[in-house]
Amino acid sequence: MEIGDGLDYHRRELEIALDPSRPEHFLPDLGAARIGVVDVGCGIGQLFVAKGEELAADVPRWGFDLDPRAVAYAIAHWPERAPFAVAPAESLPLPDGAVDLYVARLSLPYADLPAALREAARVLVPGGRLWIAVHPASLVVGELGAALRRGSLKEALRQAIVFANGLAFHLSGRDHKFFGVRASWQSEARMRRLLVAGFTDLRFASGRCLLVEATRRG
Repeated sequence: MEIGDGLDYHRRELEIALDPSRPEHFLPDLGAARIGVVDVGCGIGQLFVAKGEELAADVPRWGFDLDPRAVAYAIAHWPERAPFAVAPAESLPLPDGAVDLYVARLSLPYADLPAALREAARVLVPGGRLWIAVHPASLVVGELGAALRRGSLKEALRQAIVFANGLAFHLSGRDHKFFGVRASWQSEARMRRLLVAGFTDLRFASGRCLLVEATRRG
């Protein structure tokens, strides 16, 4: 991904976050958080720009992303919204039980998902909420078909690898990175198996993305 392309993607995500009429607009309710909120894969900070006013002023919030350019953009444009920093989903620079709301909108399909979910459980207090959106197989199949129709063989090959990653993950529950591609899709069945040890009250909603909500076990 080119530098400009990356920031263009994040700016589009900000536009989506600010426009509830968009079909891609789906964001968590922040208002119930009392201890802290972490946005993993925060991009340029769109969650806190769009919905930060829902949080009480004394509730801490953090945004982490792997893209240093996106983080730099967030810091430059709205540093008052949250502390933003570069950090992976698998190793967040937060103490145990730092938050009661963990948000990851479409970032965990690019992470080591089992490790990221263990980290989510670590930083959440007992009774804290997990809110994540991941990629279903149908999304990857659709992207693969679109690439083939465009005649984009390179992108079609990448989506085929993403599909293979997701299938291996579904069958084994282990993270795979075939040919250097980390992205994958996630099934409800496998997500249930991964979450049940650390979370209860699992809820799933299927659509363009798979929305997963759960409560950290006590």
